[in-house]
Amino acid sequence: MTHLHVHELEDFIKYDDNGINVEHLLESSGGKVKLAALKKGQEIPPHTAQGDAILFVIEGKIKFVINHGGETSCTECGCSIAECENHELEIKKGEFLQFHKDEKHTVKAEKDSKMLIIQLY
Repeated sequence: MTHLHVHELEDFIKYDDNGINVEHLLESSGGKVKLAALKKGQEIPPHTAQGDAILFVIEGKIKFVINHGGETSCTECGCSIAECENHELEIKKGEFLQFHKDEKHTVKAEKDSKMLIIQLY
């Protein structure tokens, strides 16, 4: 990809029936930018990010689940883990979410979905 070319994000990444499609747009010592395309029902299993991140939904709708693990309270909503073992958020086209590194999370496509992910180290 040349850096002096204008791209349409929705058209830059395609869906793959066989799995999740990820395109790395930029990677440096300060972070990375990537696109991901998930068909309805596809899921990125529980993982952590290398840095604080922003996830922007370009198309579709996803469920973002923060898995609290051994924490005693949810830093986002203040609930106790007994009340909220997993914090679930629905994010749709045009919306974004900030999350911290080391927060274990899962992403599941509720509809065919495309996302822009920006991680800062």
